[in-house]
Amino acid sequence: MASTGPSARGKPRMTLDGVEPVVTDAAPENGGCGWDGSGQVPDDAHDRPGARRDVTRRARRLLTARTAAGLLGPRGWLGCTGAAVMVALVLTFVGVFGHWVGGSLATLAVLAGAAQLRWSNVARRSPVRTLLIGSPTSLNTLSEELVFYGVRRYALVGCLSLGPRERQAHVGTPEELRSVVLRHRVDLVLITSEVSRMAVFDAMAEACDDLDVRLCDLSEFYEDTFGYTPIAEINSAWFQAILHPSYRPASLRLKRAFDVAFALVMSVALLPALAVLVWMIRRDGGHALFRQVRIGKGGRPFMLYKLRTMTAQPADEASWSTAEDPRVTSIGRHLRRLHLDELPQLWNILRGDMSVVGPRPEQPTIVTRLEREFRFYPRRHVLRPGLAGWAQARCGYAGSDGGAAWKLSHDLYYLKRRSLRFDLRILVESIWQALAGNQFHEPRLTSVVVRRISESASPAPVADEATSLELGLGTWG
Repeated sequence: MASTGPSARGKPRMTLDGVEPVVTDAAPENGGCGWDGSGQVPDDAHDRPGARRDVTRRARRLLTARTAAGLLGPRGWLGCTGAAVMVALVLTFVGVFGHWVGGSLATLAVLAGAAQLRWSNVARRSPVRTLLIGSPTSLNTLSEELVFYGVRRYALVGCLSLGPRERQAHVGTPEELRSVVLRHRVDLVLITSEVSRMAVFDAMAEACDDLDVRLCDLSEFYEDTFGYTPIAEINSAWFQAILHPSYRPASLRLKRAFDVAFALVMSVALLPALAVLVWMIRRDGGHALFRQVRIGKGGRPFMLYKLRTMTAQPADEASWSTAEDPRVTSIGRHLRRLHLDELPQLWNILRGDMSVVGPRPEQPTIVTRLEREFRFYPRRHVLRPGLAGWAQARCGYAGSDGGAAWKLSHDLYYLKRRSLRFDLRILVESIWQALAGNQFHEPRLTSVVVRRISESASPAPVADEATSLELGLGTWG
């Protein structure tokens, strides 16, 4: 309570819980309105001489004290008490004055309070505790990806391993799935391709159907969280999403109209620059244009045009280009860094061989080799090849067969999620990458990305409904 001594009368005193009411023994001097700290103004306040000036002075003093109390209270700046009190008092200003200054202050206060509430909710949000049903290798890979991409929303609590040799700590059995979920406060369960999905569905339906826990495939989690499809985690059933009646990709006519409009505008705008580049390459010696057969939509070959950036090489020789490739000319190195050597492909877009956004076309001999090594590589030929693409923006040049697998994981992601808005985002990212000069990126060849067909010929045993799963928990939380 406020002290009733002479030094405390008529003055609000700030505490951690707010501001104590002003104690008065008589009506205020100079015709004051008698503000008692309750936030209420008497009905006849405006009829008294000097009432508005007195209300302004006392309200400002009380607003300052209340705001400071909210900031210094138990919840601090991130708390909601200070914001709520501030909003309430400023709205009182509006009721007293009713002019535009008060309205502006009220608007700012409401926005500040909403921002505090939003920030407070984000700050107090606890991480999603995640349990993985699969091998410790899959768990380690997922943990590394979360760290690499800076994702802090998920906290891995452990995994349900496939056998006693992979056990980390025996803390339960499959029959104790419910108690495990409750004990470790699991919010999300991820299923890998190493276990039977039906066995997991049955176990979750019997033991956890009444619990607030979610279930998700690991491949879908990777797509939503990291922006690529883990090709070693999917099978042919993954393409069901593309074949589903509700699947609505971008309209082919709309995409084609966008391609033609883009190619026409860019051709006219960049024609002077293209003429200068052709002149510089010819001065360097040799032809300015380079033609090469590439594989396009449906596996059909077409002739691709580029500005020449390399010295002459045998027509039947196909190899990856690297960052320090000795075949690249001095001017060609600058053209490749800014991707200006791709400008003649605007003609390929107008002819219908290519699109503005799509997977990059490769040489026939390289395609044949990659189709033998990696599953689903031919699926990228469902689309027209592109001048830019999600794989190009995120991965740069392939540079190796492993880099091609890394790009394939992004091409499949684009195949599933393609849209005109996504194309515009890819164009922006591609321009940024070109200006930054990032051509070659180190591919992340994790266990969920690289699994060659030769390795998939004898797949690891898949647990059926009768296979028991043993719970192994490590220090992941």
